[in-house]
Amino acid sequence: MEILEWFLEESKMASYGLQWQGKEKCKAQTLHPASPPKKIKFQKTNLLINADNLEALQAMKEEYNSKIDVIYIDPPYNTKNYKFIYKDTFASHCSWLNFIYPRVLLACGMLKEDGVIFISIDDNEVAQLKLLCDEIFGEKNFISQFVWQKKKSASFLHKKIAKISEYILCYAKNQDKAPMLSVEQSSKFKPYPLNFKNNPLSELCFAAGSICFSPKFEAGIIQASDMSHKNVALHLLDNVE
Repeated sequence: MEILEWFLEESKMASYGLQWQGKEKCKAQTLHPASPPKKIKFQKTNLLINADNLEALQAMKEEYNSKIDVIYIDPPYNTKNYKFIYKDTFASHCSWLNFIYPRVLLACGMLKEDGVIFISIDDNEVAQLKLLCDEIFGEKNFISQFVWQKKKSASFLHKKIAKISEYILCYAKNQDKAPMLSVEQSSKFKPYPLNFKNNPLSELCFAAGSICFSPKFEAGIIQASDMSHKNVALHLLDNVE
């Protein structure tokens, strides 16, 4: 069963979720658009499509179903700013949700099982977008809500409070299969990155090639052994090359 059809069947049984006027029509449009997009022959790795992004996503759906590693989208924030060259003046949260819902749903269907998506947003619609993505990807596949500083200092022309940051929501198609998105390093102040006495007892499994050793380590095999330090227990269960 296609991912979109599966999702729509599952959502019929949902008892909790984000509801708004026009949602059901959006679902139907995503699966069966009023004007079926022309199929695109994809021959090159680097591809630029100049079209309405919903039409482009619909045209790409079949070719790229479950094939994309990473997706980044920067949708309108619904700031009510009339000066932008794109529409950013949606009358209500409902109209904005009707705009973004089919696009995120189609994007979800294109991600690989280990794929991730990043979506930029600000205060205007971040609450609605979070609930919408929880529904489409599943709450368990939420990775993080990154806060990024968009400028160094605030404007003097703010209304109530000066804002210098926005957000990026990150979701995985499947949290268990998604790659690591941040890298921690040991140092002289933190020589044992796994050793914390308050850590719960657990078994950690690292994928091949996921750990990088500093130059002071010579190439070779680190034998499985008891590597406990002071009052912190740590056991290497397998040899590491």
